[in-house]
Amino acid sequence: MFSKSIEHARRAARQRVELSDANLAIGEFGRQKMAELEEDARNEQNLLKRALEGIEAHCLESDKKKVNAFLIRSEASDEYKAVQTLSDLRLLHLLHQTITPHKAGERYEAYMLDYSLFTGFRQRRNIEQMLPEDGKQFKAKQLRRIPILPQGFLKT
Repeated sequence: MFSKSIEHARRAARQRVELSDANLAIGEFGRQKMAELEEDARNEQNLLKRALEGIEAHCLESDKKKVNAFLIRSEASDEYKAVQTLSDLRLLHLLHQTITPHKAGERYEAYMLDYSLFTGFRQRRNIEQMLPEDGKQFKAKQLRRIPILPQGFLKT
């Protein structure tokens, strides 16, 4: 991404890389990742695109707090399988494998949306970005505050 940012700055005859150059590079990577989704998951691409749209809507377009992360219940479901596949395709990134936000026995996983889904060509405003409070590792307290992806969101 950095080398692409430098390329954009050079094309614009700038000596320094600016935020707009980085955003263009991120947008290009986002398009590349979507092309990989279409190529690598041909049989599932419609389901995965629907899942990604649902996740984006829940996280980034909600009337509530807009945040680039979510929790999903760790159970055998179409939604959970779609999230795992989107993670394999590098459109979602696993933050933590075991979170219990409400009560013991309810296991969730924490994921973060790829940066290219809300910056670059499709930049969205006022998105809270999940960053570790201490700069190194996410704390359970911080992860428990992430919105939970509703069960059955693929069916709606």
